[in-house]
Amino acid sequence: ELKKVLKFWGYSIKISRKSTKIRKALNRLIEKIAGKPEAAIIEYMIVKSMAKAQYSATPSQHFGLNFQYYTHFTSPIRRYPDIIAHRQLWSFLQKQPSPYSKSQIQKIAQHATLMEIKSVEAERLSVKFMMAEYASKNVGKEYQAMITGLTRKNIFVTTIPELIEGAIPVNWHPQLRISTRRMMIKKGKRTFKIGDYIRVRIEEADPDKGIVCFSWIDP
Repeated sequence: ELKKVLKFWGYSIKISRKSTKIRKALNRLIEKIAGKPEAAIIEYMIVKSMAKAQYSATPSQHFGLNFQYYTHFTSPIRRYPDIIAHRQLWSFLQKQPSPYSKSQIQKIAQHATLMEIKSVEAERLSVKFMMAEYASKNVGKEYQAMITGLTRKNIFVTTIPELIEGAIPVNWHPQLRISTRRMMIKKGKRTFKIGDYIRVRIEEADPDKGIVCFSWIDP
């Protein structure tokens, strides 16, 4: 999806298995789009396409910060991995051996990654629920929204600055013509693309399903 958006705007990026090359390519891209109208949607798609962090017993560079050696823990401690990092650092500062073997750390890392995935999914569902609940209390209200994606059946939008995510069902607007290949929307004599801003109105919202439906307001 990121490649499609980049191609539409006339950009390209080489995807490599080496994280250092990907990081450098993304940094060059971000520098290239800085200050341009398409910057907001491309940066949004970059964040959306990034893989989620994993815990590991093997040292590796931090993808975003580009630090060769990196660890962190929160204060107050909120996650079990924070406790592990805290204990490891404390042992190091006290010049004592590590309280864990590498195999123990690897098992803890695998378990922590699994729990993190579950936590992220729970957070995602809770955010969708709260967005839909907010929208359900504001049915009929109009907002400015950015087009963030499209299929033959739906146009996906995010309101600005409220950040309510939802969809415009294409069958609600028979005059719309969608080209998923060209990533374009034809509405009358006007043409719209991903990253463009439009006016929308909340028509339906279902908090239990986390769904928000908008209609596209003329012009």
